[in-house]
Amino acid sequence: MTSHYLNSKILFFFLVLTGFSACTVYKEYPIDVFKPGEVAVLQEKQNIALISRNFKYTIDTLQHYYKKDYTLIKDTKNQHLNIDSLATVNVLQGLAEQLQSGERFTETEVWPYNVIRSHTGEKLAPFSWETVENLTSPVNADLLISLESLSYFFNTMESTGIDPEVNEVVTAAVWGIYDPVSKKIIEHKQLVDTVYWDGYDKDGKQNSGIPDRIDAIQIASKIAGQNYGKRLSPSWMQVNRMYIIPPVDDFRIAAAKFSEGKLNEAINTWAVYTDKKFRKLAIIACYNIAMAYEMKDDLQKASDWISESEKLAVSLRSKEDLKMILLYKKILSERIKELEKINLN
Repeated sequence: MTSHYLNSKILFFFLVLTGFSACTVYKEYPIDVFKPGEVAVLQEKQNIALISRNFKYTIDTLQHYYKKDYTLIKDTKNQHLNIDSLATVNVLQGLAEQLQSGERFTETEVWPYNVIRSHTGEKLAPFSWETVENLTSPVNADLLISLESLSYFFNTMESTGIDPEVNEVVTAAVWGIYDPVSKKIIEHKQLVDTVYWDGYDKDGKQNSGIPDRIDAIQIASKIAGQNYGKRLSPSWMQVNRMYIIPPVDDFRIAAAKFSEGKLNEAINTWAVYTDKKFRKLAIIACYNIAMAYEMKDDLQKASDWISESEKLAVSLRSKEDLKMILLYKKILSERIKELEKINLN
């Protein structure tokens, strides 16, 4: 009886040490994670004013030109239009909508396009703080976001008969964020965006309904504003995390508990195997526990457990496990830093 028990135990550890990895299952689990804005805007900032500097660099002279099949052409049909105005209004509208959708700011006030007269130059100096005060105090704004400069260019490739028409707009926007209280420029940033229409619909069929130059510029400009707004607006996004199920009954049971949302029961089962004597199972158990604590929004415990998994992988020289562990450790570290920024502000 004793001999049978010992032989079974030896066989179990032999499987752990050698062959079970071939039957190990890696399963993805979707979670929603909170992403704060990339720009560190103080928490008490609730009201924002948006304005365009109405400035163009001297070399930016192609407002009424576009490329057609690689040839530069003047758009004489639309040269009577103030395209700068159309583009700018759409950029600020896109930004305002994005900021409001994120529910981060209470009020977003957009100054009219022509508050600052159109002007050009080689360089653009920051706003004076007196001007910032004049633009924020009338609307009780805590911050001023300025579209410092905007450039755009339209390209088109005509249909070949086989392939449909292709249009694209490239926008380059320079942004500034001014804090009137601390008198600090929080950000000065240039973003380049490209919006592309390939002439096919979602079913892969040719579609003739792609926008012309003016409509395309307005659409692309609005998207440019929305993209900048995402830098300030916190959001939730769905990501996949991976947990590991080796061919061991307890791990299958824990995985079932985990998928049912019974995180504490899954953690308790995995915790039995976290001792180094279980070797690779210990690495996996610590890894899975780390992920379960992330599901519980306890990022510090998740970080502690992934560090335990890392120590085991290093001591057991499990290079393949270490790659996966270090990747997840980096993800957790970045999440902790992002949340620390919010708490400090």
